[in-house]
Amino acid sequence: MLIRLSLLILIVATTLGAGCTLSSTPTSTSTETANINGLNLLGEWRVEYIAGRGVIDYSPARVRFNEDGKLNGNASCNRFFGDYQQDGQRLIIKEPLGATRMLCVPALNEQEERLLAALPGTHNIAIRHGILTLTDDGGNEVLRAAKLDPTDT
Repeated sequence: MLIRLSLLILIVATTLGAGCTLSSTPTSTSTETANINGLNLLGEWRVEYIAGRGVIDYSPARVRFNEDGKLNGNASCNRFFGDYQQDGQRLIIKEPLGATRMLCVPALNEQEERLLAALPGTHNIAIRHGILTLTDDGGNEVLRAAKLDPTDT
């Protein structure tokens, strides 16, 4: 009886232990996918320029790129959300973007309309010294934003 019990414990322990072994095969993560050619979009960016025009001082305009292909942020007054896809140095922000619709002061409202109009579409990506620049195929600046540290939010 003691031998059977010991054998049963050994079998159960071996079976449980087999499920806990480490794999030596590396796996790809979505962080690696979003870091194509060193262009890591993941995280939050403070919008500084929209279509070549500066934003209002202390503007809350932000864009966050998430690992799951979703983006969201503050358009200046309202929150927005949508989907994106990165293909090398190209960024595709899919239409339509969803947004809340709170009333805000006219200057922030105008800035928000510019941001929500500029984001959707296909853009060229450049990231230099923590500054994200999106341009159209003609080289015109669509958006410029600074990477935020997690402690800056």
